[in-house]
Amino acid sequence: MTDAALGTLVIAAGVCLVAFLVLRSVLLWYWKVDRIVELLEQQSALLQKLCNMRDPANKTRCSACHGAIDPNAPKCQHCGEAFNSPPAPTSNNCSNCGTPWQSGVATCPNCGRIRLLKR
Repeated sequence: MTDAALGTLVIAAGVCLVAFLVLRSVLLWYWKVDRIVELLEQQSALLQKLCNMRDPANKTRCSACHGAIDPNAPKCQHCGEAFNSPPAPTSNNCSNCGTPWQSGVATCPNCGRIRLLKR
């Protein structure tokens, strides 16, 4: 291969690269790919905010509807279930709701919590 042919090949490759980059920018602009990516990122951020607002870490669940509630609220904001403070948990009461354990039953009849037995 001669020097002239090699030079022509390099120039042709350079022109093809520039043409590719220009056409790529035009096609991306035409199909608005950059804008679509930006909007998808915004949607993702908004969905993450909604998920964090729906179930924040400082809330508990209502025993009736299982909605996220403030632990100090007198009643559920979703279903209106009134909350009574559960009795202090003992070995004979469920530590979640305070219901007395039934003998021979491994789950709480009120809230379904699994009974953990000490050895």
